[in-house]
Amino acid sequence: MTDEEIEALESIANTLRGMTMDQRIPEDARDVLATSAGVIDAITEDDDMAEEPCGECRLQPGEICDICGRSNPSS
Repeated sequence: MTDEEIEALESIANTLRGMTMDQRIPEDARDVLATSAGVIDAITEDDDMAEEPCGECRLQPGEICDICGRSNPSS
């Protein structure tokens, strides 16, 4: 992911978190918004970790390194 894509996703996550404060939105919908923001956070954090491989990665596309958490080290 490019830095611009990561920033855009982080902005979306922040918007979703802000929407959870709106009491006009039903509580179950606010829970979904908060969960979605968390999923986006996990995606962007995983991408940040994926930029620095541990040097031990010998993975096929789609696999995740048990040491550094990087996926698709050849891409």
